[in-house]
Amino acid sequence: MESLPDVTDFFATLQTPLTPLLPSSWAGEALFAGLQGRSDLLHTAALWTTAFGLTIVLRAANERWHFAGFSRAQEARKARFTKLRFLDRGARALPVSPPRRHLLVKDVKVFMRDVSQWSQLLLLFALVLVYLYNFSVLDLDRIPYVTDVVKGVYALVNLGMGGLVMATIAVRFVFPAVSSEGAAFWIIRASPVSMRDFLWSKFWVGLVPVLLLTEGLTIAANEVLGVDPVLKLVAAGAVFGLGFALVGLATGLGARYPRFDADNATQVAGSYGGIMFMILAVSVVLVVIGLAGWPASRYLWYSAHGMTVPWAQHVLMAACFGAATSLCALTCWFGMRSGVRALASM
Repeated sequence: MESLPDVTDFFATLQTPLTPLLPSSWAGEALFAGLQGRSDLLHTAALWTTAFGLTIVLRAANERWHFAGFSRAQEARKARFTKLRFLDRGARALPVSPPRRHLLVKDVKVFMRDVSQWSQLLLLFALVLVYLYNFSVLDLDRIPYVTDVVKGVYALVNLGMGGLVMATIAVRFVFPAVSSEGAAFWIIRASPVSMRDFLWSKFWVGLVPVLLLTEGLTIAANEVLGVDPVLKLVAAGAVFGLGFALVGLATGLGARYPRFDADNATQVAGSYGGIMFMILAVSVVLVVIGLAGWPASRYLWYSAHGMTVPWAQHVLMAACFGAATSLCALTCWFGMRSGVRALASM
């Protein structure tokens, strides 16, 4: 009851927006007049004359441009955007062999020309912005005695979320890379390009955007949280290693379980190989988080109590970081080796 006057005042300020030059206002006035049992000839006439006028304009535009556009579509005239000449010039500067360079250019151009592929990145970027905004509005200062502990926990949670985001992107965009060749895969087999060069070109095309997105997401979220610099470094290093591991695993398993007859990439991602990749990827992410998070948490615990880290703890921390690095390297190597062997024996 105490807030009722404020609510009443709020509704009292509401009114219909004044847009007298828009057809929506004309329709509203005509409908309101009909509810009152009278007719509004002025706004009704404005609606009909505007509709007829726009019909004439569209008819004229159709006669002017439709036939020319239809003819050019039949001739398959290339647009400037699809040529991407700057990509050719940039690829020449890369220190890679000519076969890998041309395969790289081909994959990027095919991806950019497929609107159903790159348009999904816009939704992904929007979700990333929402993710970062949620971290920015966390009111950690309301817990003054455990702020550092909570920030450390959130940093590890952020690392886990970054790994899961990386796995999701890999299974959607990297895993179907080989299957996207479709019925034209015989051209790759008949060309003087080894399966090793072919698969590694797919690896580098997927690694760069995945690393840029997830590293940027992790670093930005940790900056917003204001976590300890050591934890920032550990999280960035873990995401870097996970990038190589998950992209290599996705590329290799995608070559081992291809679906050249799939209608779209979503079917490939939901196949048996895609499910297997997600299970392995989540397992790798959890193990790496455990191996990297335990030494980081021990360091923060000693720092919070003003104590020096014993040498025995230093050895265990180094062993955990070494095990995480070895796991990422072995996962990448195993995935790519398995994919190359599968393509060579196909």
